[in-house]
Amino acid sequence: IIVFEIILYSIVFLMFLIGVKVTNKIGVKHTMLISMPLAIAAFVALKFLDYGSGLLYLIALFDAAHRGLFWAAMHLDFTASSDANEEGVQVGLFYSLSTVLAIVGPFVGGLLAVKYGFGSTFIVVSIILCTSLIPLLSGKDIKVNLQYSFKDLINRKHVSNDLAYLGTSFRFISAGIFWPLF
Repeated sequence: IIVFEIILYSIVFLMFLIGVKVTNKIGVKHTMLISMPLAIAAFVALKFLDYGSGLLYLIALFDAAHRGLFWAAMHLDFTASSDANEEGVQVGLFYSLSTVLAIVGPFVGGLLAVKYGFGSTFIVVSIILCTSLIPLLSGKDIKVNLQYSFKDLINRKHVSNDLAYLGTSFRFISAGIFWPLF
């Protein structure tokens, strides 16, 4: 499981960088929209995992592509839309809500899967994912013009910020890996 997660998050990192480029081209809303079928495809592939472990790579690819595209667009949207005076409160609320849902989600999903089976759980998750797009569809699309190169990732001027972001990423990734295991 840990090797799968390492592969998954390595692809997520690359897809996040690609996601920023895609968001620059087509906008936040469209990038988030195209990420959702990838998430649903990952869940569909989970259903067929009994047919061979080779599907793990496909699941990792679909899930990583979804996460990279969605989170790149979401972060750019949040940055463009947040109120500079309230940004600390907004970030705190976002992380608090994300943490609560990361704890409750696997528990509720497990209960649904045990009581009603994977098919019903898949339908509920797909409905939740699609429903979450409704507020997105009601707003205007935000286009960003974030220019960066891959060299910017290793620029000495940003080392302190990069280390802080890297530490936060490792915290969330390790929580995502180890919380479901235990």
